[in-house]
Amino acid sequence: IRYPAKLIPGSNTTFDETIDGTDWRYHIFVSDGTFSPSSDVSGVEYVIVAGGASGGRNGSSTAYGAGGGGAGGLIHNIGSPTSIPAGSYPIVIGVGGAKQSLASADTPGNAGGNTTFNGLTAVGGGRGGVRSSTASIRDGGSGGSGGGGGEYTTMGLGGSGTSGQGYAGGSATASSGGGGGGAGGAGGAGGAAVGGLPVYLNIYDQPVPFAGGGGGANQSATPGAIQN
Repeated sequence: IRYPAKLIPGSNTTFDETIDGTDWRYHIFVSDGTFSPSSDVSGVEYVIVAGGASGGRNGSSTAYGAGGGGAGGLIHNIGSPTSIPAGSYPIVIGVGGAKQSLASADTPGNAGGNTTFNGLTAVGGGRGGVRSSTASIRDGGSGGSGGGGGEYTTMGLGGSGTSGQGYAGGSATASSGGGGGGAGGAGGAGGAAVGGLPVYLNIYDQPVPFAGGGGGANQSATPGAIQN
């Protein structure tokens, strides 16, 4: 008899599953916690994902596109297992960047938080840019994956990603803000301002996508598509 073990939303969960004749124990952390093996553990594989960023939000009367939020950085060793000695290993989970509410002012997005485990740090995603004469607000933020640039008379540039964790955000064009970068590819630009591609990892019996970027918004305030 085989059945999926359902995760409890908002909670850390441990469950066992047999895949292709191999028994696996999963530890899922969606909030801060501690991994505490009582004895040495071999064959350990991990996926560490930082919080994704929110996209920029232009003011209620603004006819310009805003940049999409970058995906949180992705670190994993799937296919290259390691050993972890018995002990206590704190885990900090990075939260996603808070969304911006509609206001009269143009407001860039918020960066995602870092996730840490066993000396490794996945960097939070870079926030999306918005209309501004100031480059640091117009351009997408740097992060695990970079945020998309905001549209203006001078187009915002995409933020840079972190090497080995994610890709850059897309730059804005005359029709749209840039897409946020993803772990599997850079954010799009212009009318094709889709979020950057995720990375698919075989952690269950089928590939699972991780860390796709958020799409940029166009002049008509149509939101872009997230990659998942």
